[in-house]
Amino acid sequence: MKKTLKIKLILILLIYMLLLVTYKTYQKLKADQLPSTTTSVSCMQRYVDKDVSDSTEAINLIKHDSTIQEKNCSTTIQMIDKQIQEETQIYGVNLCEMAPETALEIYNIISRIYKEYSGIKGYVTNLTLNNDSNTSHITSFKPNYIFVTSSKKDTFPMVIKSQILLNSRYYLNEDYAKSVINQEIKERNFSSNTTLANLLVHEYAHVITYVLTLKYYESVNPVFLTKENYENYSKALNNYKNDNFSKMLFNEAYKTFKDSESEDEFREAISLYANKKDGLGNVLYNETIAEAFHDYFLNGKSASKESLEIVKILDKYSIKYSLK
Repeated sequence: MKKTLKIKLILILLIYMLLLVTYKTYQKLKADQLPSTTTSVSCMQRYVDKDVSDSTEAINLIKHDSTIQEKNCSTTIQMIDKQIQEETQIYGVNLCEMAPETALEIYNIISRIYKEYSGIKGYVTNLTLNNDSNTSHITSFKPNYIFVTSSKKDTFPMVIKSQILLNSRYYLNEDYAKSVINQEIKERNFSSNTTLANLLVHEYAHVITYVLTLKYYESVNPVFLTKENYENYSKALNNYKNDNFSKMLFNEAYKTFKDSESEDEFREAISLYANKKDGLGNVLYNETIAEAFHDYFLNGKSASKESLEIVKILDKYSIKYSLK
């Protein structure tokens, strides 16, 4: 009896090990199928113990850091980069190895946004390709990258970069990107007319919300951040990251919305992603605002009535704080 039991245990162990090896092989094959083209651009440099005297010097450092990334970029892309810089006051634009057609589409989208929301000029310091190992990030807005710290004990003044990052896994592998986007459309996370380039609109909704939050809490543009300005900036940044300001926008839109649907139904009428929640079940209101703005940008008056209500409130504050 004991011998039979022992044989059974050995067989179970062998089957488990075989399944484990099979799973690991599958995972490796799956990873190997992911595109491997990456960009030469590096957007994560950091200068320590470097003293910067004012915002002009801070901006020049950002520009210089961007310029030295251009050695592998085509002349056509460099021209598009420069045009975006001149029209938007984005100090570092590095689309580099991107297909010119996609870069031009991005240029047209950005031009439209900055014409309508000219008050955001200077708040996005960098628009760049990057090599992001997180496959869930096609595009992302990172508003508080510490680029320079001083030699002083308190490390002030600092230079802060606010970056829109375009994941090279997608932007340099467009067929793969299209398959991912089509799957998201199928699952109702993205609008049916979403493209790789116009995903940028979603990130710019985050930018608008971020700038409004800075102004609401009376914070300076942190590109040149002094010790005296840090408290208000930190307060604003935390309220942006914790979705407090975007929640206020949502609540105002939902309150004035003439319908009996629940808050979840309201958000899901925009997209499923607009009702995204964290692991604790908390609504990510920044995503709700961004999805509504994306819907409006792509579809105009044909956007969902829920999106139109949110954009109406967003524009109310954008006018109040001179973004429009």
